[in-house]
Amino acid sequence: MGGYGSGRSGWRPVVEYGLKLDSYRLQRQDILNIHRSGISFGSIQWTNTATGEYIASIGYEVNYYRKSMMLNYTRTLNNEKYPVEENIWLTTQKTNFGGSRFLFLCPKCNKRTAKLYLPNGALHFRCRRCYNLTYLSSNQSHQLDALFQKLSNDVGCSFKEVKNILKKK
Repeated sequence: MGGYGSGRSGWRPVVEYGLKLDSYRLQRQDILNIHRSGISFGSIQWTNTATGEYIASIGYEVNYYRKSMMLNYTRTLNNEKYPVEENIWLTTQKTNFGGSRFLFLCPKCNKRTAKLYLPNGALHFRCRRCYNLTYLSSNQSHQLDALFQKLSNDVGCSFKEVKNILKKK
């Protein structure tokens, strides 16, 4: 109960409620550097953008020879701590302006992606497709559809007409 994917029926988990590894951001912070060689290590920290409050941190080790990134973190689920050591493979992609950049290979489906997510209640980073994640705005944009459908059945109009009339006000 209360694990990953639980919650309101019809609503998919959203990317905004969890941690995100963004390869573009990591390159801007020089954590992933296409021109570097050898091994580098450190930690990635997440803070609340509104309050500046610390949220989480993850240790990493990037091996540029193997094109891999090892993540070390502890996840707490249901008051139990789980140590996680996860290897994420990196791949390169040519850019339109003559350079190249790193992308992640999702550890589950092996597809190239710029972002990996760790939603609440999950143990491992995966791509948005593997976790079936959506965006908060997508869930909110259809939250009144059931009401519009009921009204259209009661009034005898089409769903689209009811939705257009009520959205104008």
